[in-house]
Order: sequence, then structure tokens, then C-alpha cells
Amino acid sequence: MKFKKIVSLMLACVVVAASAFTGSTATMEVAAAEEESPVEDPSYLDPFAEIPDDFNPTVGGNMSLSPGGTASVKKNELPEKVKDAIKITYESQSPDIAMVDADGKVTAKEKLGYALIITSLTALSDGYTQEYYTLVKVNVDLSGVRASAKATSLAKGKTTTINLSVPSNIKNPVKTYRATGAVSVDNSGKITAKSAGTGKVTVKVSKSGKSIVRKITVKVGEITGAKKVKKGQSITLSVNGLSGKAKWSLDAKGKKLATITSAGKLTAKKVGKVTVTAKVGNVTMTKTVTISKK
Repeated sequence: MKFKKIVSLMLACVVVAASAFTGSTATMEVAAAEEESPVEDPSYLDPFAEIPDDFNPTVGGNMSLSPGGTASVKKNELPEKVKDAIKITYESQSPDIAMVDADGKVTAKEKLGYALIITSLTALSDGYTQEYYTLVKVNVDLSGVRASAKATSLAKGKTTTINLSVPSNIKNPVKTYRATGAVSVDNSGKITAKSAGTGKVTVKVSKSGKSIVRKITVKVGEITGAKKVKKGQSITLSVNGLSGKAKWSLDAKGKKLATITSAGKLTAKKVGKVTVTAKVGNVTMTKTVTISKK
């Protein structure tokens, strides 16, 4: 009986020792597993978790450019901690209207219309992408074009030039000129007075198929009346094309050959040629009158 108890006790010790050894081995395996598989950084797996909800890398929803104009859709930088975990790309849905480069710089083309620029933020870890949209309108605003003549009243035969002002953002516009009535105009915008009366000049400025017209009115004055008069006789001269009272005068030589009144009545006294001047406002007109024998 004693022997059986001793054997039983020995077997119990063996079992306990085996159990203790097995438990230690399991504990070592779990520890090793934990050492081999550390918990991954959630910010590395999801860099968007580090970006505020209201973050927007672009300037906003809309942008307007003139043909040839440039601007950047890029505004805000990514947080420093996710710069290496997120890739930024830019794409234009209508590159024939506006194109965009790798840095977000948009260049408007000559064609008018709309182009959607897509800014994409892509996580390098899993390819997850967020998109931001900017609508670019390419348009020509010609409302700022101004045209005027340096002088709006001229004497027949005199010239003036057109002051044409085009906003600096409108590059290389096409300019055309057309005249009717008492004036003519050349391709450089130089106006010439042809005859007494009213002349009109139409200035057209065009860009990318869009145009605007500006009109200029010019009054032309001319001394009318006979060109010849006999000694001892009188003629009456007048001004056509301009309103207002004329001031009449003769040149130094003419004063020895004739007289002229404030109403434009010229009386010939000696044979020769006289130069008659009439001034209305800022316009000075002249006419040559020949005095002949009786």
C-alpha cells in the first residue's frame, strides 16, 4: 500500500511539472507573437484622420480668367505629418479651355467656356482618394474698353487721333475702325475731317470671338462762300458744321486789301489774295479769297 501511494505521488508530480512546462511554453509563444506583430500606427494606415474635416487644399469653388490668364487652384498645404503619406494630383476636364500643371497652376486658353479642375488627394497606403473641384470660367470682359477722339470738333482738312484704352488683362485684341459722314479713318485710328457736318467713327475691339463697339462723333467746320470777289464789291462768308458765333479776322497782308465785319461780310479794296480766319470755340478755320479787278 505504501508503494502504491509513493508511485501515485510521483505520477502527480510529473503531471504538475508537465503542466507547468506546457503553460510556460504557451506564455513564451504569446510573448513572441506579440513581439513579432506590433500594433500598427493608425495614422499611417489612415492619413486622412490627421486632416481637419474642414480642410480644403484649393482656393474655392469658382475662378474666372481671361484668355491667356493664369492662376493657381492650390491654396492650403497638407499638414506636415501626412505630406509623405498623401499624393496630390491635378486634372482638367477641358484642357482645350483651361489646362493645369502638376503644381496646380491653371492657364486659360483662347477658347471661351468652362473647365472643371479636379484636385485629388490619394493615400499611398491604401489608395483612398478625396477629390476637390474648382470650376474655371474663361471669359473676355470687354466692358472696360474706352474710345474717344483727342478733338471732337475739327476744321475741314484737319486730323485727330483716337485714344483707345483696353484693360491690360486683354492681350492682343483685334482693333478695327470704320467711319461715316464728314470724316474718314485709317487703320491706326487717325481721323481726317472731309467736309462740313457730322462724322461718326465706329471702333470695334474683338478677342476670342467676342466683340464690343464704341462710337465717336466728330463735328467738322468749314468756311463757306465765294472764293473770288471783284475790287469794290462785297461777299458774305459763313461757317457750316459748327454751332456758335464765329470770330472773323484777316491776315496781315489781307488787312491792306480788304475789311471784314463780325458777321463775316468781306469788302474788297485792292487786288490780291487774302486769308480769312474764322474761329468757333477751339476750332480755327481758314479760307483764301481772291480779289480781282472790276
